[in-house]
Amino acid sequence: MRFEGSPPWYVPDSPLPPARRIAVIAPHPDDFDVIGITLRSFHRAGAEIAVSVLSSGASGVDEDFVSDAAPDAKRRTREREQAASCAFFGLPAERLHFLRLAEDEHGHLAASDANLERVAEFLSQCQPELVFLPHGNDSNLAHQRTFAMVADALSRQRSAATLWLNRDPKTIAMREDVYVVFDDEGAEWKRALLRHHDSQQSRNLRVRGHGFDERILRANAQIALSAGRPGAFAESFELRQASP
Repeated sequence: MRFEGSPPWYVPDSPLPPARRIAVIAPHPDDFDVIGITLRSFHRAGAEIAVSVLSSGASGVDEDFVSDAAPDAKRRTREREQAASCAFFGLPAERLHFLRLAEDEHGHLAASDANLERVAEFLSQCQPELVFLPHGNDSNLAHQRTFAMVADALSRQRSAATLWLNRDPKTIAMREDVYVVFDDEGAEWKRALLRHHDSQQSRNLRVRGHGFDERILRANAQIALSAGRPGAFAESFELRQASP
């Protein structure tokens, strides 16, 4: 399953490849939304998308954002936000899965055999043709560990899936094989999708002085600029085969 010609490819200049089954592996609630435009395009083309949120991201909720500062209350907050954004997207509720994997003492997704087995089980059930997840060359530890677990699981399963590794604001470096370019209409839709994550909007306003939606769309504008599409927005991906 490849695009025609040599990379990079630009969507919608080139059509998306056909795909029936897609798995999205999100280390935290909101990682799905970072690539919402690309997933919307596949969804509109008839692909069946299954989303697995690996950990709660409770540590990313400010103490004063919820009345109960306990980790479980923060987890429920973030899961409600993700469920609301996926409903806005149009994803059937039964295709959103919260795995609630074990975390280490610092609140990061743990690198453990038990977590690996849960991820492998989800992928085995999905039998995806495409798997979307953050790039492993990333400053976020959960993103690194997610990539390692998914790559390991798919290799063991001898999967023929193609990995779509996305750039996000914490990606250090990657090869851009696909740019999914979008306009102001797409940006406003994506802004509405991202704004379902109220806890992250609040935290970004406090820490960075601008919202979560603005942070992601600024990154998308920079990706488009680097792709030679000034004034537009883009999501970008490095493609790899799960089993060489």
